[in-house]
Amino acid sequence: MEDSLRIAIIDDEIEYQQKIGQICKEFGIQNQCSVDTVSFDSGEAFLNTFTKNSFAIIFMDIYMGGMDRITIASQIRQRDDRCLLIFLTISPEFMAEAFSFHAFEYITKPFTAERVTSVLKDALKFLPASPQYLEIVSKRKTIPVLLDDIVSAVTDAHYLEITLTSNATIRCRMTMPDFLRLVEHVPRFISVNKGITLNADHILDFKDSCCILDNGERFPVRVRDRLRIERAVRDYHFAKLRNRQRRGVYPPPRYKIAPSSDNPKWSTDFPVSFPLAALTEHSFSVSHKYIQAAVTSHRCLCNMAFSFISGLPDIIRYKLAL
Repeated sequence: MEDSLRIAIIDDEIEYQQKIGQICKEFGIQNQCSVDTVSFDSGEAFLNTFTKNSFAIIFMDIYMGGMDRITIASQIRQRDDRCLLIFLTISPEFMAEAFSFHAFEYITKPFTAERVTSVLKDALKFLPASPQYLEIVSKRKTIPVLLDDIVSAVTDAHYLEITLTSNATIRCRMTMPDFLRLVEHVPRFISVNKGITLNADHILDFKDSCCILDNGERFPVRVRDRLRIERAVRDYHFAKLRNRQRRGVYPPPRYKIAPSSDNPKWSTDFPVSFPLAALTEHSFSVSHKYIQAAVTSHRCLCNMAFSFISGLPDIIRYKLAL
């Protein structure tokens, strides 16, 4: 299940409110995403209800009466610095000032449906995917569980034990086939053995016919399918990386250092800066086999070396050393 893409339309002309609202709804239908639009006839009315993360996209006419446009844009940015702000205007003279508020785009009135649709397509590339979740019934209560929070799902008799990133476990009366049907279109969930499904985002390594997770847990892997499972995990991460590159989204990387003989416990996340950091994944966990790093005097000095896995040229493994 997915949340709606919430879009605010701030314009004192009802004609433009309705036109943009209709274009947004048609865009949602064409792109198979739920769109929820809310219209406001003034900046004051909008600010009276606006809170952080309440809207992903905001269309705002900059020539409305009432509160000064600069004040409105400034307050929007103070409350939420991640929403996409799209200005509507009859003149381009305000363009330079508009972009000082990190405006995503600038649309001149009168506009066409094609122009607004084009801006929405671009905006969708920069927006994070809507959080997906499952509704799990446990102890007679329905619990919404984000897919991002699921680490593993393991069969236990007629029940399923779902482990979350918080280390909490939800026990529900569900079969593994039922769970797999719910997540069949979510490639991160990979069945590694009978009754064991893991979130590929939390898989660090394969060793001794076991799959090692970033929380230290180890799960046995089907021996006859080991190569196929390893390849599926690598393909998932590679596809995710390529998708980030295509979208131009490069979040700052953070790493976890895996346990070793010197440090048996997982260390705290710390930021790492090095050339081509844009190719990395936010909160991407890398096994100690592929990363070695040290932090000295408030900075980490890293050199990147690339090596391709034999027979797998599409996979890049990172090796960091002082």
